[in-house]
Amino acid sequence: MDRLPSGGFARLVPEFDVFDLERSKSFWCDILGFQIAYQRPENLFMYIELQGAQVMLNQRNGNWETGPLERPLGRGINFQISVDSVAPLLDALKQHKWALFRECHDAW
Repeated sequence: MDRLPSGGFARLVPEFDVFDLERSKSFWCDILGFQIAYQRPENLFMYIELQGAQVMLNQRNGNWETGPLERPLGRGINFQISVDSVAPLLDALKQHKWALFRECHDAW
């Protein structure tokens, strides 16, 4: 399964610390459709991709924690992921009863 991401590595790839890697994998891969490019199970790490978008997921280990981590994580940051169509992602989220913080909309 381990391979380089399709098209090589993106120039900027965010790495998200998560509380539960398996739960995060379920969200990113099973619901949104990201694929695992490679993973290091012994380090609770995976590198995932979808249509050229790339993200690293790492179960928190204290290495980059500059303060207490509390839910919801990711406050104060917004990531844009370009996909061929957002409709399948919205349908999958709705099917899994995953609430959005704000409804999807076009912004230019």
